[in-house]
Amino acid sequence: GAAYGFYANLGSSTTTGNQWGFYSTGETYNYFSGQVGIGTSTPSSTYKLYVLSSTSANPYTIYADNDYTGAFSQIGLYSHMSASGGSSTAYGIFINNASATSGTEYGVYSTGEDRNYFSNFVGIGTTVRESSELLRVYGGNGTGTGTLSSLVDIYMEDNASAYFELNGSGFAGLTFNDDAASIRAGFFFQYSNDGLMWRTGGVDGRMRLSETGALSVPGTISKGGGSFKIDHPLDPTNKYLYHSFVESPDMMNVYNGNVTTDAQGRASVELPDYFEALNRDFRYQLTVVGKFANAIIEEKVSGNKFIIRTDEPNVEVSWQITGIRKDPFANANRIPNAIDKDPIDRGTYLHPEAYGVSTDLREGANQPQSDDEVGDN
Repeated sequence: GAAYGFYANLGSSTTTGNQWGFYSTGETYNYFSGQVGIGTSTPSSTYKLYVLSSTSANPYTIYADNDYTGAFSQIGLYSHMSASGGSSTAYGIFINNASATSGTEYGVYSTGEDRNYFSNFVGIGTTVRESSELLRVYGGNGTGTGTLSSLVDIYMEDNASAYFELNGSGFAGLTFNDDAASIRAGFFFQYSNDGLMWRTGGVDGRMRLSETGALSVPGTISKGGGSFKIDHPLDPTNKYLYHSFVESPDMMNVYNGNVTTDAQGRASVELPDYFEALNRDFRYQLTVVGKFANAIIEEKVSGNKFIIRTDEPNVEVSWQITGIRKDPFANANRIPNAIDKDPIDRGTYLHPEAYGVSTDLREGANQPQSDDEVGDN
């Protein structure tokens, strides 16, 4: 039978208070050379300490309560693994939870004003570490199937704040989901196109930025101003050159060129074959070059061309014609010239500095950002 060095069997007590089979107090060290079983008389030889809790009355297998209030660190559970453990895997803490029929299972649960510190790599859903990653979170099978949330990886490296990857799907990026797990906003790096792609409103491709810096936006853009910025042609290594955009209250297209009239004083100006399909409300301007002569529009645009007539032959004429867009997108998304601000934005400024007022009056400074943008009007 079993051999006991020390055996305590306490019967049920009818008095109040705790019953102790073994009680140790003070600055005492308790040493056990073999396996120790708590809640079991058959501790596994694999473990020095084996704690078994199988009743609902004792939900904690191991409970650490440290009431020390001094200046030194408090440690509820301390584990030190030797670095010379050979080729086998060494675990400071290993948690293996069986599936529960109800309720929530926690491998590690931390509450309160806790700080959880890990000095080296942390893997969640994986034990694989690459390069100098500090955090890797893996939730999918890497095959490109399933929901986006099941394919998300998170990498934290020494030389980067964060890197997000959707394994097997050809994308990398960061997404923000709603309560229904639908992706509402975010951005992706699309490997096939070598560029960044933004997703908003559950739709891909709201904005794209190529690796060469080319920006593509399928919707409208609202801005305070705009220009091009290039190396100055006369001093490209020391200066920049800016030119402002040309603005208009209309969605206007501008076409221009030079033409010389023939011996009868006529010239036909050929426009792009899409001109009349794209534009309406044509406006013309003519300037005679090199001599005094009269020039008129003899025939307006028809068949994507118009005729200029001068009162003298062989006259050079500089011409310009404009049109207002009438394509389906333009008709559905006219840019408003002046609109009232939303009630929540009244009394505020887009650019308070330009008006010499406090930046506290900046639009959106004191309320959450709306999902709607001005360009959506």
